[in-house]
Amino acid sequence: MEEKAHYSQDIVCTSNADVQLRTSRPFRVKSMHWDTTGQTIAAGDDPVLDDGWRVLVWFLNSTGRAREVPLHSHEFYEFVLIHKSSDNLHVTLYGETPLRRGDMLILAPGMAHAYRPVYGLYLTEALVQPQWFTYALKALWNEKGLITQLLSSSLFGLPADKGIWTLHLNEPETQQCEHEFDSMVKESLNREPSLTYLFACFLKMIVVANQNFIHGHGRADSFLPKEVWKIASIIEQAIESGNALKMDLLVHESGMCYKTISKAFKAATGASMTDYYQRRRIQHAKRLLAEEGQSVTEIAHNLGFSDTAHFIHSFKRATGVTPADFRKHKDEAAFPLPLPTNLR
Repeated sequence: MEEKAHYSQDIVCTSNADVQLRTSRPFRVKSMHWDTTGQTIAAGDDPVLDDGWRVLVWFLNSTGRAREVPLHSHEFYEFVLIHKSSDNLHVTLYGETPLRRGDMLILAPGMAHAYRPVYGLYLTEALVQPQWFTYALKALWNEKGLITQLLSSSLFGLPADKGIWTLHLNEPETQQCEHEFDSMVKESLNREPSLTYLFACFLKMIVVANQNFIHGHGRADSFLPKEVWKIASIIEQAIESGNALKMDLLVHESGMCYKTISKAFKAATGASMTDYYQRRRIQHAKRLLAEEGQSVTEIAHNLGFSDTAHFIHSFKRATGVTPADFRKHKDEAAFPLPLPTNLR
């Protein structure tokens, strides 16, 4: 990509609350179609995002910028599939790229982008809350290529490719992803859409994108060292099994001495293994608290905390609220997550 460009216009940040991404509704999908005169063609799917687009159109018209979607960033992950483009451009801080049918744009939280102009542009986008992103990709943990880059971005705040991935799908891949997007849009019309169904469609779409990425880049490796990724995998297994993190297990599984793996992990991710382990346990706790299936005491036990008091203390220190308060307000707009420093 070109060297970072400079834009005079302010970058507006779209928050989780703006599109009503919640702990209990961490996933939304929306289609948008502008005709050749720049007028929006109502897609009639998610009412919340319909309202958001109406506000956006009003903003564009009121500021004299009805020909473009202004430069903006998000607190969430955004996955965009371009169905149709009429000489439209995707604009980032690093330059402008012509859009074509079959382009898939993936943006990590904090990444700024825009569309210019909007005439004849037709796209569908999926919005995914950061703390749920790794859970959505849980079934794909052992995949390579784009999957590990996306997971690494979410787990460690280390965006490869500047936190913006642009793929170009061939026509069969485009049609397959369009089918999954269409299924997600239809499911979103339900009063209580199934997150399981939405994520299943989403995962199939991501697998198609991952295969395209591997083929196009000619490689399937992660941008993180294999040893570091293996340590992250061991930590994840320990959390999901409810076991305390044992350093002797990390040493044995990695085949390196503790000092070496500790230094390698910190150098690659910016976090110590212990700090990362604690942060991931809290992220898992948020998901379990939202699902209502377990009590606070059961969650504390299943995540390997020494006792309930330790869990409550650790959770409040990390989030500012107790587990009970988090569960009580889970249907409100999601508690915002601070962006990693390299994404601000």
